[in-house]
Amino acid sequence: MSDRTAWTEVCMAEYRITGDMLKATAFADRIERAFKRAALEEAADLLRQELEGAALVRYLSTPHTDDVETT
Repeated sequence: MSDRTAWTEVCMAEYRITGDMLKATAFADRIERAFKRAALEEAADLLRQELEGAALVRYLSTPHTDDVETT
């Protein structure tokens, strides 16, 4: 289902409930923005996890002076 189809279905469902197309359109727009915001937040979380993982890999692959025994 495309974004536009989903938006239209939400809008028409709200219109059937309220009988007011302006309110239905505003409601569908709010729902669409909420989904986009949630998707962006999820993407940001995934990116943050990837960056933390990459930083850990870099740290673990770098030799550290405390790993070398001195005699």
